[in-house]
Amino acid sequence: MRNTLKISVILFIISVVWLSCKDQSSKPPPPAKVRFVEKTAESDTLERGIDAVPESDAIYLEWYSNHEENLAGYVISRSIFEDRNFVEIARIKKITEFELPDTTFIDQVDSLNILDRYYYYIEAIDDFDQLGEPSDVVSYKLVPKPILGSPRNVITQTSPDFTWDFDESFVPNAFVFRLLKRNNQKYFYYFTKLSLLRDDYAPHQQWTGDELTLPTPLPSGTYRWRIDPIGAEENQGAESIWLDFTIQ
Repeated sequence: MRNTLKISVILFIISVVWLSCKDQSSKPPPPAKVRFVEKTAESDTLERGIDAVPESDAIYLEWYSNHEENLAGYVISRSIFEDRNFVEIARIKKITEFELPDTTFIDQVDSLNILDRYYYYIEAIDDFDQLGEPSDVVSYKLVPKPILGSPRNVITQTSPDFTWDFDESFVPNAFVFRLLKRNNQKYFYYFTKLSLLRDDYAPHQQWTGDELTLPTPLPSGTYRWRIDPIGAEENQGAESIWLDFTIQ
């Protein structure tokens, strides 16, 4: 009787181990390493990669898609240190029809502090909850947004001055001036220019079209513009809100 019981126990253990090994062997390899989209130059009209956003004080992340058939999505982790103390902040589901893209994420200001640098990495996750190798670490430091002054609303000047104020707590190295023009209810890039700050820097800025090298006079129509300050550090900056004006 005892021998029969021992044999039964041994057979049960063997079957559990065999089923466990079989289950493990049926799993595919973990997902591949995620790759971030390379950041474009500050003055490019098509902005890609990690960046600030004009709509709010937030950091924009962008990465390339993984192509595993069993991909479930991506796990985003963040830290204030480059090499430790990362915490998961979001999970992005794999893209499906009629849903938002699954390779971008905006980290909002309610969890960030302006002038602090934040570090990120991303892992792909599959339907078996297997995490892939972490991506390389990228980082960004937001600075205060400029406050735009003029032009705004309806104007008659075809060569207006552009005025805005940088925050007194941050002195940028340079800025990007962006001007869009509306055509058939859509805005298209009309002019973009990277400019260095003047030697007599002051938070309040006033630039003529000639100083910005903007081709003037501007034809009648509706425009929108913004200022992107650029800091001395890599991946440091902000994007002001868009401000509209119409030349009659």
